[in-house]
Amino acid sequence: MSNYLDIDAIENASELLNSTLQSKGYISTPLLFNSINWNDLVTDDNLKNLEITEEIYNNDKNFINIIYSLQKSIERHQSQSKSFNKMIMSKDSKIESLSKQVESLQAKLNDLQLKNNQFEAIDKNQLQIKIHDLNKLNKLQNNDLVKLKNWCNDLKIKYNVELKRKNIEISQLKNQILENRKLSNTDINSNLILDNDPIIDNSGPQQDSSNAVIEQHEDILNQLTDLITKLMKENSKFSKFIKILNEYISNLNLQIFNKNSQNLNLINLTNPSKIIDLNQIVNDDSDELESFEILSKPLINNVYKNFHYLNDLINSIDSQIDSTSSDPTISKLRQENDILYSNWQSAIKALEDWKSYEQFKSN
Repeated sequence: MSNYLDIDAIENASELLNSTLQSKGYISTPLLFNSINWNDLVTDDNLKNLEITEEIYNNDKNFINIIYSLQKSIERHQSQSKSFNKMIMSKDSKIESLSKQVESLQAKLNDLQLKNNQFEAIDKNQLQIKIHDLNKLNKLQNNDLVKLKNWCNDLKIKYNVELKRKNIEISQLKNQILENRKLSNTDINSNLILDNDPIIDNSGPQQDSSNAVIEQHEDILNQLTDLITKLMKENSKFSKFIKILNEYISNLNLQIFNKNSQNLNLINLTNPSKIIDLNQIVNDDSDELESFEILSKPLINNVYKNFHYLNDLINSIDSQIDSTSSDPTISKLRQENDILYSNWQSAIKALEDWKSYEQFKSN
């Protein structure tokens, strides 16, 4: 055996290892190693005494170290397993407690949800009933407002008619007063005998003449009332015609807006008969009065727009005409432009006439 090999270290390590393994219950008999327990290992063999070499010593040493490190690793693993088990048990208990709380809260939530659904159903039904009642009340109020508006318009018209009637009556009374004054200022007839009842009563024809004058005035007043009613209806028809004409010119402007000679094929003019229905306008019995300013401004604006759009379109066409002045399409466009220009001037003249009529009627 080499002198530098420390057998005592192997013995101490083997004792520690065997005692630890036996105390843990891993082994029942101690482990034997070649370097220190050779005699015990070869009791039934006729072998010579072991000569402890460096390889045998290192082998036993490494074997002891490996087993010892494995034993320590097992102990650490067991310790970690215990701590993990404790943590898992703690978490399991916490999860169980939280699960119970969740179940309790879920039960409360279900109860609250059930009560909430009941309340919502009740509130929803009540709200629907209230909404239905409010909608019904709103419709009634709207109908009342429409009736009130119509009544106000009728009352206004009747007031204007009655005012004109009163003015006529006042004028008649003034004329009668003036006539009575003239009669009172006439010379006294010397041939008339005073304090004498005349054989022929001359008062009858005078009263008959005054009644005839009153009847004549009433006829005139009725004629004026009918005339005013007819004028109001004609005003309503003319107002509707202006609105429809304005709509047509507006559509026409949209069709020719930003068009030039290069994209004339994109213009698809609307037939006036599709928008302007004279039969519908003539058969309209409404008698609503509308202001001339409100009706005329949109139409005049669209007429001016139409003039500018057509002017730009014509200028664009003229700029493209060199040797194609005899083109049938250009001639047709010029004819249509002349017709549109004539219609435009007629519309302007009609608007001016209507404006003059409104001013004359207001005076």
